[in-house]
Amino acid sequence: NLTLIPGTNILAAYAVDTTGNNSLTNTVKFVYVLNVPMSVQIVGQGTVTPNYNGALLQLSNSYSMTAKAAKGFAFQNWSGGITTTTNATIKFTMQSNLVLIATFKDIAPPVCIITTPTLNQTVTSAAPTAAGKASDNVGVTSVSYQFNNGGWNAATIAANGTNWCTPVLTPLSGSNVIQAFAVDGAGNTSPTTSVRFKYVI
Repeated sequence: NLTLIPGTNILAAYAVDTTGNNSLTNTVKFVYVLNVPMSVQIVGQGTVTPNYNGALLQLSNSYSMTAKAAKGFAFQNWSGGITTTTNATIKFTMQSNLVLIATFKDIAPPVCIITTPTLNQTVTSAAPTAAGKASDNVGVTSVSYQFNNGGWNAATIAANGTNWCTPVLTPLSGSNVIQAFAVDGAGNTSPTTSVRFKYVI
């Protein structure tokens, strides 16, 4: 068994007979190609082309990959077994145990609406609450609301991750304003939505 090196190898051999005569030395030059597995990881939502994850690539050869973000995401960087770069297309030399990571950042803000009360509605309930819906391309982590000139408080988000509601409000007789906004897991904030309604005792 020979211990080969990737690339060009040379093997030489000669024979000796029983009287001590040597043959000519013969040589063979050949190339040893060593293929090793590649690992590509994707953080966030996007694709890489070509995707070499799990492929056997030739050691010491050069390759390239291009990252493309999905809708609502932006390409952030390549990292791992190379110098971190923000270029979407990278060129790399294959090496053993190489892991490359393409990271995509969520840039889409969530959407938050107030469904109850409705704009300019006259509310007569003795114990009114506010409610609404929030959505995001990945997921909403919190909804905050403000009632009249009070501070911002956390609304309760239902198990479906979309519907939200407030505790019982203490409205003023006459005009009142409820405001709300949502935040997703990447820290993106929705525009603040507001509804003005009238409370009649």
